[in-house]
Amino acid sequence: MSKLEYEKVGDVNCKYPYLYVYVEGKKEPFIEVSINEARELEFTFLAQQENNVLDILDIAEIVEKAKSFLPQALENEDFSEQFFT
Repeated sequence: MSKLEYEKVGDVNCKYPYLYVYVEGKKEPFIEVSINEARELEFTFLAQQENNVLDILDIAEIVEKAKSFLPQALENEDFSEQFFT
């Protein structure tokens, strides 16, 4: 069972949505997975008072979740550009 939780966030100031990654039960995200202008994934580790310890399976889970998020986010953006332009 995963100890990680994910939240997809849409922001009018950002071209693409992004993912927040949380440790189960915590209120603040510790990683933001975003898409840059080159349409590639970026991982931002957010400062917190406590350290978050991840094992290799946690890292692999985050990467797999991000990899599946990328084409969905790009597809939604491409569709909206085609529809509204």
